[in-house]
Amino acid sequence: MTQYIPNELPRPLISGYGYTAQSARSVCEFESGSSRVRRSFRRQKKTFSLSWVLTKSELAQFVRWHESVINNGAEAFFIELQTGFGLLQCSCSFIGAYQVSMVSPSLFGLSATVECPDDTLISQQQYEDALLGPLDEFSVGEENLNTIVNTELGN
Repeated sequence: MTQYIPNELPRPLISGYGYTAQSARSVCEFESGSSRVRRSFRRQKKTFSLSWVLTKSELAQFVRWHESVINNGAEAFFIELQTGFGLLQCSCSFIGAYQVSMVSPSLFGLSATVECPDDTLISQQQYEDALLGPLDEFSVGEENLNTIVNTELGN
């Protein structure tokens, strides 16, 4: 069953937000000669660093959701994340445990690292169609690409 992060929780903070793409290539070193480089996989995973400032009740709701709904982080869930394609619903899973710190007597800081497969890619055919456009029109490929990306991703 698909799980979503509770709507009552705020979006992650911009401060400290970022992601790292996992390398999609594998390098084989040899004793002599040049190295062999190849692609390891098609879907490049991204690791996001997320943090929130939560009230006591929001923190309690997050902890209950984390423990009971996604089995202490063992199951994947959907969350809106800012990527190069805009704000998208991404399927993520926690890497390790989340950390909680007290910001004030009534506010708590929560930080976590999540891993998301890159599901935002359009197909090679869609990319080529967007760049070439209709054969009878001379149009800018970037505009076609933006149209396809936005309609496919629901933006």
